[in-house]
Amino acid sequence: MSSLLMSPPNYTCKYNFAKQTCKRVRFADTVGLPLVKSKVFYNNFDDLPNLVQKDSFQTEKRQVTPSFRLELCFIQPSSNIMLTSNVLLHHIRIESIVVLRNKMIQGTIMIHNLCFEKDVYVRYSSDQWLSSHDMSCSYQRPFSPDVDVFSFVLSPTLAAGDVFELCGCFKTDDGTEYWDNNFGRNYRIMAVEDQGRPGARNRSPSFSMADSLPLLKQIPYY
Repeated sequence: MSSLLMSPPNYTCKYNFAKQTCKRVRFADTVGLPLVKSKVFYNNFDDLPNLVQKDSFQTEKRQVTPSFRLELCFIQPSSNIMLTSNVLLHHIRIESIVVLRNKMIQGTIMIHNLCFEKDVYVRYSSDQWLSSHDMSCSYQRPFSPDVDVFSFVLSPTLAAGDVFELCGCFKTDDGTEYWDNNFGRNYRIMAVEDQGRPGARNRSPSFSMADSLPLLKQIPYY
């Protein structure tokens, strides 16, 4: 009787005998983190505790400064054909005042050449003369043998609605003072708020006449 030799079946092992990675467990407190994280919910905004800054939850409102332009409230003195005669008669006359693009104010003053040493300055105010400041003028050129020209530049801090006023003074070497305050009206410049979008150049009522505003304070005219 012959014996049959049978070979074992060819089984393929699908099990991965690769080395398994060892996982480590770390607790939060070992790395400096809290073990418990809690959240508190409030039904109403007013229930927030005082320790919480409520303003941080509100939308910050931007405060936009209204845009304004400076308008002269007087007629340019240089347009007066009697300007030179008035200088010789009153010894001082503001010749012109202009507003620059950066809202600085520049002007010239004509002075009667009564003496060699001259103290020429402008006095100005933006709070209805509750306070005032003086700014010395610089010599520029001779206008004629009898008249000298001085100049000044002012950079006032103004806001929309302010009224800026100035006048000129000429003090001789013996202390005598001569003023030009636009015949008691002062030279006024008004900060007019621009309408519409910021920076818009919309037209507004003209303030070209010197008597368009009520007289705030008169400086004695000599």
